[in-house]
Amino acid sequence: MGAYLILAGFMLNAAVPPLNAWLTDAYPEATVTGAVFMSAFTTKTAAYVTGAGVSGTELLVGLGTAMAALRRCLRGAGERLPAAPGLSHRSQVGYMVAGIGTGPRWR
Repeated sequence: MGAYLILAGFMLNAAVPPLNAWLTDAYPEATVTGAVFMSAFTTKTAAYVTGAGVSGTELLVGLGTAMAALRRCLRGAGERLPAAPGLSHRSQVGYMVAGIGTGPRWR
């Protein structure tokens, strides 16, 4: 049970669906310094820690693929321009999460 709660915390920080609504709204509202902090120290670090904790999980492959594909769906639906950096970043983190899911365990 504890491992699933830790995974949920990693997923929230990495903006994995369905816990990803905050990322698209946060980038347009952030200052330049805040956006750099969110990019480097929250979502990327969460992807790294997810790899260290639960790499090689099939669930991560599906979630990462959904993150990468979701950008295309929302962008094609006429998503507003200020949300574009958040969508692009979410897509890139999706590629990382899918790669972590396909890789071997780090331990």
